Amino acid sequence: MNKIKDINFGDFLSFKASDGFYRVLFCSSVQKSRSPYYFNFSATTIRTKEKPTIADIRNSKYYGKGNRNGHRFEENELEKIWKFHPEIKPNYLGTYELLITRKDFMSFREKFELISNLPILENLNQNGSGGMNASDLNVLDDLFVNRIEIFMKEQNQKKYLTEAILKMEYKIKARTGNNGYNSLWQRAKTMFNL
Repeated sequence: MNKIKDINFGDFLSFKASDGFYRVLFCSSVQKSRSPYYFNFSATTIRTKEKPTIADIRNSKYYGKGNRNGHRFEENELEKIWKFHPEIKPNYLGTYELLITRKDFMSFREKFELISNLPILENLNQNGSGGMNASDLNVLDDLFVNRIEIFMKEQNQKKYLTEAILKMEYKIKARTGNNGYNSLWQRAKTMFNL
């Protein structure tokens, strides 16, 4: 596994939780211009025994909220969001944030693996309605393993299709004929744990 040296907007990361299942979160914003440096992540519903793939991401959901108080998306982005989730119209989609400081993340980065960097809509964090400090691996593990459903419900967060927040150009590029894998080599590496 390659050591993660930096986190970028749109990075989808997996970690193996204490229950033996892989969980996935994605970076919805970064603060690198001034200290303290931090990353905002959003939780997905992925829970798999095998290492997660891009196909798993595209078929997953994430936790967030339809909200009108925030950043307005481009018209084509809104139409795509509303196509997947007409129930939120005229609201925008946002994410529930898991804030991790860079210093803390670097102390447990070896537990994470980059799946891929995917083009997601910007400013999802500005349309969200909450967040929590998750700068501890034990906090993340406990959240994902023991209480994510109850916790997100208490925070009035719902599940939304991750596909709804992938930028449109990605859908065009993603039609590879390899079930969501970027290449046959990536598919073989995943299948045989290379």
